Amino acid sequence: KEYAVGVVTKMSHEDCGVEYLTLHASRKEHVAGILKQDQPICVGRVNNMLIKEYAVGVVTKMSHEDCEVGNLTLHASRKAHVAAVLEQDQPFCIGRVERMWLWDCAASILPKLVIHKDSKVGWLYLSAAKEEHVAVAPKKDQTFCVE
Repeated sequence: KEYAVGVVTKMSHEDCGVEYLTLHASRKEHVAGILKQDQPICVGRVNNMLIKEYAVGVVTKMSHEDCEVGNLTLHASRKAHVAAVLEQDQPFCIGRVERMWLWDCAASILPKLVIHKDSKVGWLYLSAAKEEHVAVAPKKDQTFCVE
């Protein structure tokens, strides 16, 4: 069931509009193949995208060129779920997003995100119920930009 996340790389989404796209992976093996590849993933236009647990790492592989998302929700309940994102040296672009929710440990990836320059983010919601959810937040002298 959860290995199905890998199918997203085989789908053609350039001229596609999808109402809901949910990616969930409870084990890192479920997304290991996607994280190893160099080819970006194009998801096209998605009204509501929910990415949970280890699948959060897949956002680093998404092509921002033709990606438009109405509501993007990233949820990671453990630090291990966002380790692949946090280990990257370079920030990554998530494309055009109207509204974004970052839940629990997913809030810690905010400094790695670059919002597409043409994006008009209506609102950004951060929810971190525990200090460990933002343990890797920027130090005082570090900044991050949401344009």
